[in-house]
Amino acid sequence: MDRNKVFNKVAMHLLKQGVQSISNHGGCMYRTKRGDKNLSCAVGCVIPDTAYSYSMEGVGLSSVLDTTYGGSKPSDHRLWKAIEAGVGPCSMEDITLLHEMQKIHDGRTIMFCKNYAESWAISLRLLADKEKIKLSPAVTRKIAGITAARTKRIAKETCLK
Repeated sequence: MDRNKVFNKVAMHLLKQGVQSISNHGGCMYRTKRGDKNLSCAVGCVIPDTAYSYSMEGVGLSSVLDTTYGGSKPSDHRLWKAIEAGVGPCSMEDITLLHEMQKIHDGRTIMFCKNYAESWAISLRLLADKEKIKLSPAVTRKIAGITAARTKRIAKETCLK
């Protein structure tokens, strides 16, 4: 797995989508449909259609990272194999990075963020820095646009007229 390439693909997907992939009951899903939009989470967007199964829903990457899962190697887990079908061979560190991105998708918005895109832009930038990921120019521009709009909005909402 090319960590930079996959991180940038997932980041751009989340920032363009701008909403969580959740069920009608509020639980996060790898894939779902809202209206006429097909949505997917940070992990769901890298799993090809041929490797996806609805039975994966509700199975988090934390179960893949649990080395005691079913007494088998984590790389034998069906979710790991589905991810590898989309991004190529993965190490435990690669799956951990995707798990961090999944947690960003699944989490609540950060204080003073109006929507998920704002929250994700900040969180993805911090994760990229922590993991020494080189952001693509397109992701950098997308994050810059979202954070600039957020800064203007906060300034307008908090400054006295």
